[in-house]
Amino acid sequence: MISDVLKKINPAYFFIILYIITTIPAIMYGTVWDKLYYKYSDILLITEYVLFSLFILFSIFIYKTYTLKKFLIHLLITLVILFVSINAHKHYIFNLWMFILCTSGISFKDIAKIALTITSVCVSTIFLLVVFKQGANLVIPRLEAVYLNRYSFGFIGPNIFAAYLVQICLALTYVRWKKFGILDNLFIFSVFCLVLFCANSRTMSIVLLAALVMINLSKYVLKNYADKFMYFISNSVMFLCPLFSFVTAKLFCNSVPFALMLNDLVSCRIRNICFCMHEFPLTWFGNWIQVRGDLYVLVNIYAVLLLKYGIVLSLMFFIAFFMILKKGRKNIPLLIILTAGFLQGFGETYFLTSYANFGIFALSYLLNNKDLLNDEKSLFT
Repeated sequence: MISDVLKKINPAYFFIILYIITTIPAIMYGTVWDKLYYKYSDILLITEYVLFSLFILFSIFIYKTYTLKKFLIHLLITLVILFVSINAHKHYIFNLWMFILCTSGISFKDIAKIALTITSVCVSTIFLLVVFKQGANLVIPRLEAVYLNRYSFGFIGPNIFAAYLVQICLALTYVRWKKFGILDNLFIFSVFCLVLFCANSRTMSIVLLAALVMINLSKYVLKNYADKFMYFISNSVMFLCPLFSFVTAKLFCNSVPFALMLNDLVSCRIRNICFCMHEFPLTWFGNWIQVRGDLYVLVNIYAVLLLKYGIVLSLMFFIAFFMILKKGRKNIPLLIILTAGFLQGFGETYFLTSYANFGIFALSYLLNNKDLLNDEKSLFT
């Protein structure tokens, strides 16, 4: 029968194809060769929606992984996110949600391996093209107390280049956690130096340094208490980062010297939160925040969630990740990856992307009731 033949199609292949057609064009878009992305963007978007639809249909009728309760919960969340994306005029958040729904047939460890492989190949290719003069290594000056040149290495800017390097390091950490050793430490430290001194991305440098500290404390110093230590750290960072973001923005609005100084250090990110808080109302289902110059450019994931996507989606986000942290409190590398993502959220918005933050797919554990401690089943072994 046709259904028996279709059952032999591994559900993980849907995810792999989707990851390839979303990640590679996204990395291309972030480079000086982004004209190719614009040329084929409509075709890629249609392909994504076709694959989303096929996977849902396969899940319901072929794989039969949906119960009525699970289907209704997923449908309700889908409708909420669709309404929010319409309000915010941002279809990407809806696409991301549909992509997350396609993770039921693949383990998080395999997702980490796929992210590590594809990101490494793409970044290495772009880097080599620059070396052989086939791409532009943009030099962007940082005009502050000390004059610094920031290098993009073929990407549209140093920060996105640094974000991909962070993803490579975090994916490597998850994949090699049981065998993680001195060479892995040296690799991540080398990447940290590249990000700090060449790309000069301060947010990503802090994230990598924090990741190194958490990894080594968990592996060596606090080995017997690593799960309790990381559970406390991850929950604290998830709570304190958004709190710090909005408190400093409010202090900036009141011209408090500390907030003004910090705003200069983080390239006016706090100022933009302050202006958006005054300009746009706090709503249940989001706002259409139109960019005017650089005043309303939100580069803080917590401000984006609350001001652009609204109260409902913000609550859903924090409740979901609180539950994941609680459910996965023994999965130390996962806690490290999520904590790094929460830290990154203060200065960048890559947390809500599939191409620069594979950690977002941890939501699959919650949506599909997977065991966070039994993640060894792999397509690649």
